[in-house]
Amino acid sequence: MDTVEELSKEISEKTWSGQFWGSQGAVELERRRFNLSKREGGEASAFGAASSTYYAAAGNAYARFKKAPWQFWWAYRAFILRGYAVWLSDQIELKKGVTNMTPDELDVRQSILRRVKRYKEAKKCVHEALGRKNVARHTKALLLIGQIDLEFNKPSDKYESVGDSARDRARSITQIESWLEQAEKCAYEVRSSNPHQAARIFRNCAMWRDRLNQEGRAEVLRRQASDLADIRHLKDQRLKIDARL
Repeated sequence: MDTVEELSKEISEKTWSGQFWGSQGAVELERRRFNLSKREGGEASAFGAASSTYYAAAGNAYARFKKAPWQFWWAYRAFILRGYAVWLSDQIELKKGVTNMTPDELDVRQSILRRVKRYKEAKKCVHEALGRKNVARHTKALLLIGQIDLEFNKPSDKYESVGDSARDRARSITQIESWLEQAEKCAYEVRSSNPHQAARIFRNCAMWRDRLNQEGRAEVLRRQASDLADIRHLKDQRLKIDARL
């Protein structure tokens, strides 16, 4: 019988290689790990790990749908898996509380919460994690990307004048670009030591450069992500790069 550690290693490998589906895919292995972790008394950590796997699987399913919209079943699968991820993520916060969650757990949670537009809760997770000492470089970059999304989607004051609104948006763009620079710097720093996460960071930064209409910089970053995905056989990242996610 596999141990939690053995299953965790296999799930990680299959997640990066995009092997989520089938009887030996990451989704099924996660179900086994979750049940085993709960039996061994690690329920809180089990919820966090499972939310991460299901969220990644939902992203993979959605990328497949985006590349081939006629395969509508992938959209349904993405919706169901995202729902599981949200529920599991809620459970870990209920059991541990934001202040007792690790930076990686907080990063996964803020990513999930942003996807379902629970921005206030996501912001709390981001601020808690970024306020910690000794946060891993790749985790900091992913949290900064989350912070960029929160800034981009923050509600505007309906009583604000057009001029004030324009100035506020300009300040937001300046802040977003500063955070992007920091995230990109982290990606270059971990490119050799953690190429899997570097590819993920480069891909997300490229998406944001596109949204800022900085196509040239976006293409440079996307090429970095593509090269790492191809060299390291990161098929999940390759799929998401091609789907422009």
